[in-house]
Amino acid sequence: MKQINFSHPGGFPLEQETLERLQTAYRAELFGALKAHLSIETDKNYIVAPATTATKGWAIIQQDENNLNNSPRALPETVGVLYPIQKGAPTGFLKTTRKGTNLVYGTGVSQTAYFDYEAEYISPEDYANRPDTSHNDNLLTVYYYDLRPFKIVKDLKTIELIIQTIEENIISIKTNIATIENNIDAVEADIKNYLPLNGSKAMKGDLNLDIYKLSKLDTNEAAVANVRAIDFRLGSASKRGLRHQADPLGRALADNSDQTKTNLTLNYASDWENTTIGGKVYLDNLSASNATGSLLVIDNANQVTKSNTLLQSLIDRIKILEEKPATAVPIGMIALWGKTAPFPEGWEEYLPLRGRMPVGLDISQPEFNTMQGTGGAKNKLLTIDEIPAHTHTYDKAIKGRGYQTRSDDNPLSTNTSVTSGSAGGGQAFSILNPYRIVQFIEYTGRPADTTAPVNAPNLRVADVGRTFVALEWTPSYDERGITNYMIYKDNVLAATVGNVTSYAIDGLSRSRTYNFYVVATDAARNLGPTSNPVSAKTNLL
Repeated sequence: MKQINFSHPGGFPLEQETLERLQTAYRAELFGALKAHLSIETDKNYIVAPATTATKGWAIIQQDENNLNNSPRALPETVGVLYPIQKGAPTGFLKTTRKGTNLVYGTGVSQTAYFDYEAEYISPEDYANRPDTSHNDNLLTVYYYDLRPFKIVKDLKTIELIIQTIEENIISIKTNIATIENNIDAVEADIKNYLPLNGSKAMKGDLNLDIYKLSKLDTNEAAVANVRAIDFRLGSASKRGLRHQADPLGRALADNSDQTKTNLTLNYASDWENTTIGGKVYLDNLSASNATGSLLVIDNANQVTKSNTLLQSLIDRIKILEEKPATAVPIGMIALWGKTAPFPEGWEEYLPLRGRMPVGLDISQPEFNTMQGTGGAKNKLLTIDEIPAHTHTYDKAIKGRGYQTRSDDNPLSTNTSVTSGSAGGGQAFSILNPYRIVQFIEYTGRPADTTAPVNAPNLRVADVGRTFVALEWTPSYDERGITNYMIYKDNVLAATVGNVTSYAIDGLSRSRTYNFYVVATDAARNLGPTSNPVSAKTNLL
């Protein structure tokens, strides 16, 4: 669709193309006729005639006239634009294009002379991937539309068919009026005592049965009322609404059957926190036998079943336990020597005394340290035979025997280089404690720890020197506690440290790259996950 712009000064260039454009200048008149005869509203968009693969269509779209004409006016002025739709199957999405064509006027200035208006269907993918903003300038204006809110303007033939159908229905309605009037009295009489019997009318508001029974809903007035509903909802703002104010109704019964099962669920999706059943409860899926010795259990599918053998099995196991002799569990701690982990079930190492050594009570040797002393060391006085062989000078030998001067011992001797004879035999001696202890264990009753630490340490290089690399890491977790971290350098264990989160590896070569990772262990020596590897190069200077 073309529209000529005659507003420019300098006349209008007359050429063959201009004459052709003038022949299509009926756009405004055509739109005006459509607007008048089809009751087009100025704030709505219309599909006057949808396009097909064989014919073009028409659309009326409200657009900002200022944007369309590139006007400097600040206030928008929306007008209806008549767009021809190119042939094609409707997709539900439309792209409109207005192209401006410039011509040289008598003043020698190139100005926009006319505009071409076109529209075409686009795919949902093209609409979804449309630009964030529509293209809009004097020579090209592009918009994208979702056609769902568009109104459809029916053609005259369709309108005639609708009018004919309405006229035929008027005759039928007049015929039924007499029947309806005859039934009004009967309906008014029934409505006082009954709700809609066959569900032909929708009920509004809250259901208040007052003095009437639920059986009044039964169209056959049978002894059992029939209520057809997938979900039977109950509740009120003063009950369930206390916790669910947004929705005070809960599904008391829900029919969640499908093609494979028929299930009726009470308190569906736990709409109430608790379900209480008063009175006796009968489970038809269980045997009606009243024999003793049965036990109700829940299977893997949460189904309640009755077992006649499980109870007897439990009784037999209890009898076996009762017949076993009672065993005393020691209270306190035991020191082990010559044996390492693993320990018997229920026993664990007492970590505060790891590396300590107890000492026996020996009144003649009070020099023993207490149990908490590091290493359990013992002081030892060496005898002459146990010290290494050695000699002394004459003066030292004399003074060592209590003499004050040489003359007191040998006044006639003037030789000051005389030495004493050799003393000491270098004999072996023992400084061992009375016990050679490896570990202390205590009874906890807990099963053996087979669970490894979790959370791999997050390792990083904290500092680098010429001969050292300082490492830091986040701690691992173990339910019974982390005891050590093992630090590996180039896949070889370099150090084992306690429950710390930093350590410096020393004694490295200068200007060399080393690779490190850390593994946590617990008291049972279970290994946790390996940390991330890190690399560091020592400094040269």
